[in-house]
Amino acid sequence: MSNYWKNVLQIDTIQKTSLKYLAINQIKNGKPHISYTTLQPTILDVRKGIIKSRMMTRTYTLQADRHKFSRYEIAPTCQMCNQEPEDLTHMLTTCSALSETRKETFNPIKIYVTKFIGEMKWKETFINRHKITVLIIDCTNFTYIFSESKLKIEELEMLTRDMCYKMHNSRLKLISV
Repeated sequence: MSNYWKNVLQIDTIQKTSLKYLAINQIKNGKPHISYTTLQPTILDVRKGIIKSRMMTRTYTLQADRHKFSRYEIAPTCQMCNQEPEDLTHMLTTCSALSETRKETFNPIKIYVTKFIGEMKWKETFINRHKITVLIIDCTNFTYIFSESKLKIEELEMLTRDMCYKMHNSRLKLISV
């Protein structure tokens, strides 16, 4: 039974682009994802978890999504920087309008990871914006690189959850202006 559902989930992951950031090989039947086990029982932490879960499952709507849902009547271009289509990778890694929030929240993630794997391994592993997006959205995709200590992955999960939430808030403030 367990293998059946694991296979169904793996097939769904391949077929559904909404699950492309999820580390399916790290999911265990009957056990919650690390993004849930690291949540503190506070309203703020639950809100952070909801935002990150929406990003992880690609139910977080950005301008590129609106473009598709509107049958291409709405432009996919980022409303904040007007430089490229606003998808998750753009929002989290390159949007110039969110650069201050990104510096504030991404630097602790990079410092934390490089402390364990080194600068050279960082450069080899996180060679492009997509890989960095995958790290931010579901850091368990890279457990094969990180040490086996669960505490390290939990700390990284909390840092990435904080980044997602702060980027979300900064984006909302800029769009509402």
